[in-house]
Amino acid sequence: MTSPRMNDGQFPRFADAHLDQFAADFPQFDLRAETLPRIRHNAFKAAFTPSATRYQALRLEHQIPSTQQHTLRLVEYRPQGCEEPIEHVFLHFHGGGYIIGQPEDAEEQNLWLVQQLYHQYGLAIRIISVDYRLAPEHPYPAALDDAFTALSWCLHTQGVTENKLVIGGESAGGGLAATLAIKARDHNIDLAGQLLIYPMLDPTASSNKNDRNTAYAVWTPDNNQCAWHAYLGDTIFAETVIPGEHVSLTKVAPAWIAVGEDDLFYTENREYSLRLEQANVQQRFTGYAKAFHGFDRALESPLAQQFRNDLAATLAQMLLNADNPLTIGDCDENPVST
Repeated sequence: MTSPRMNDGQFPRFADAHLDQFAADFPQFDLRAETLPRIRHNAFKAAFTPSATRYQALRLEHQIPSTQQHTLRLVEYRPQGCEEPIEHVFLHFHGGGYIIGQPEDAEEQNLWLVQQLYHQYGLAIRIISVDYRLAPEHPYPAALDDAFTALSWCLHTQGVTENKLVIGGESAGGGLAATLAIKARDHNIDLAGQLLIYPMLDPTASSNKNDRNTAYAVWTPDNNQCAWHAYLGDTIFAETVIPGEHVSLTKVAPAWIAVGEDDLFYTENREYSLRLEQANVQQRFTGYAKAFHGFDRALESPLAQQFRNDLAATLAQMLLNADNPLTIGDCDENPVST
């Protein structure tokens, strides 16, 4: 499925009025090397950092050594008032095309998740969000190195059990999580699952679309191409670098892929879920009707609220049902349409 064409200079109608308004209000930007500093500055100012106490959660920070003498910042969220040791961890990676962003971008969602799982499911979790290095200053493999460093810290320094740890993220963070899942498989690390939220998976797919007149809210083919170029740098293209091009997906962690049907990444996400299914990996694909890239940020939208409930339920399922976290081939398209 591809997004509807623009005929009158307006985005197509999305699932509800809140999504329509969010898309209309979202500042369009021309992502280039010379505009990146300003875009980063604006994104930093816009990062929403709510009070952790509002969500009955604690917020902590850790500084750990990574590769190339880099000190990696980790932001941790955990339920307030939880006295018992917390065994379950969600290792989170923020979005931003590998070139923009910080953990605070998803802070409200992560605080909500901690509270929701604790009070709705009786599940205490730690969410560790990784402030990984950004391109183009730090092209591949810096972000992946930081991701693997954070995973190793959870397992070896914090003593987290492999089957009680889920990795995931949004957009580039989802792509990074998918790459990390493959690397974890290659290091015989058996994770509980991966939550891939409209993940950025393949530069040969969306970036090379010749349909430049199709309307994509928030993230466009031109911006996507610029971001991939910055991330890959001078890396010789290889299938081991890109999840969407990786030859072997066997034995990677169970995956949930969630994406709006009007997202630039919809097709590559659907194809990746089918490749996981063909590799006999437990997976579930959820396509949200009339939803764009980042639609979950429109917090008042019923569809965004449905997504959040799906996210919490799937994370709980992965952590509490390690033997059967998902059903192979389970596909839920058009779950909500208003």
